[in-house]
Amino acid sequence: MILSVLFFVGVGTILAAAQPLLFLSRAGDSEHIYTFDIERGLGASLFADREFPGRGALAWSPDGSRVAFSSDSDVFVMDANGRHIRNLTNSDAPDWFPTWSPDGRQIAFVSHRDRNQEIYIVNLASSELTNLTRHPANDPLPAWSPDGSAIAFQSQRDNEYNIYTINADGTGLRRLTEYCGNLPPSWSADSRHIMFCSFCRGIGDVYVIQRDGKGLGRLTTGKFANMSPAWSPDSSRIVFASNRSQSREIYVMDADGTNVRPLTSSPHIDLSPIWVAGGQMVVFVSGGAGSRDLFLVNLDGEHLRQLTTLRADDIEPAVNHSEGR
Repeated sequence: MILSVLFFVGVGTILAAAQPLLFLSRAGDSEHIYTFDIERGLGASLFADREFPGRGALAWSPDGSRVAFSSDSDVFVMDANGRHIRNLTNSDAPDWFPTWSPDGRQIAFVSHRDRNQEIYIVNLASSELTNLTRHPANDPLPAWSPDGSAIAFQSQRDNEYNIYTINADGTGLRRLTEYCGNLPPSWSADSRHIMFCSFCRGIGDVYVIQRDGKGLGRLTTGKFANMSPAWSPDSSRIVFASNRSQSREIYVMDADGTNVRPLTSSPHIDLSPIWVAGGQMVVFVSGGAGSRDLFLVNLDGEHLRQLTTLRADDIEPAVNHSEGR
C-alpha cells in the first residue's frame, strides 16, 4: 500500500536533468520514506510508518527502478513507487546497509547472524546467500566497485578499523590502510581509487588511496572534522562537510584536494551532501535535531533553495543517478 502525501516547495525551474531523490523523514516515532522531484518540488511518502519501523540506508538500484532499504533488522527491496515490497534477508539477526551490484542482480549487506558483523551477498533471482568475509572481526560498511569486480569495506581486524577490498567472489582480500578509525569507503567512477575518512591525524580528514593500496593521499588538513565526502559523478571533484568555519558547512574541492571553497554559510549544521543534476548541484541536510530539511545549492554557492518543509528530521538523501545519463 502506498500512502501519498504530496507537498510543494517553490523551487522554480532548474535543470532538465534533475534526478529523483529519496530521503527519510522522522518526526518523533513516525518515519516515512519519501520520493522527491526536485524540478517540480513534489514529494510523496511511499508507505505508512507503521508498516516498516526503523527504516534507513536507502539505495537506488543502478537502473533506478527499485529501492533497497533496511527496516526492523532486515533488508528489503521494492519498486521505486513503493510497490512489490520483498524481504530479502528474513533473519532473526540484524541485517542492514544494503548496496547494489552494478548490474542490479545482487545486493551486499551487513549481517550479525554469525554473532559479529559480516558482509553477505544475496542473489535477487535465487535468494541465495553468500558470506563474503568469513572472519571473527567486525566487517561493516560494504561499497561495491562501479566495475562490479570488488567490494571495499571497513574491518576491525588487527584490533583497529581499516579499509579492505575483496573480490566479489570472495578471493583476493587486501588491506589498504594502516590508519585507525577509517570510515565508509567509496569508489571513484573508474574503480581505480577509494575515498574514506580517518580520525587518526586530526579530528577528521579525507583520504584517497589506489585500489592496490598505493598512492595514499591526504586531501584535507588542519584540526577540523571533515566528514561525509562524496565524489562527483565524473570523480573530478569532492563535496564534503566541515566545521572549519564557526559552524559545520558544505565545501567542495578538486579531486586532488586543491581549490577548496565553501558552498554554504549559515549558523545551522549542514551535513550529508550528495551530487545531483549530473554534478552541477548539491543537495544537503541542514538544521538542528528534530527539525532538519533538505536544501539545494549551485556549485558557486548561489541560489540556495529549501526543498522540504515537513517539520521533521529529513535525512539520508539518496539520488537516482540513472536519470539524465
